Amino acid sequence: MHIGRSDPHDAIPLLSPLVTYSVVGHNPLAGQFAGPEEVAGHLTDLFVTTLGTFDTIKWEDWLEGDFFTAVVADVHLQVARGKLASRELFLLEFDSSNLIKHIAIHTDSPDAMDRLLTRPDAPGRS
Repeated sequence: MHIGRSDPHDAIPLLSPLVTYSVVGHNPLAGQFAGPEEVAGHLTDLFVTTLGTFDTIKWEDWLEGDFFTAVVADVHLQVARGKLASRELFLLEFDSSNLIKHIAIHTDSPDAMDRLLTRPDAPGRS
């Protein structure tokens, strides 16, 4: 699975039916999502909004536990007239069946992300 690709439906089997997904910020991609279809819908919106440019440049560090994984990654993304390089923290919680139960995304530059994604030329969440 590649984050930000146009067809995220191969991610659905990895998700718990009760999955929740939190994206911090005040922009069209921020919010709370529940269930595999909403998570897949958000990943599709991410692809559309970033014109397919959401790219993980480097997976910087991992921390794994029995039911949690934290990943730090350097990412680049672009919208119609702007781009951003940021460091993202992906927090994943797994259930006893090893399905993803919760996803939380945090960025090191939330204000820059909000400004970029709320520009008038950036497509909004459908």
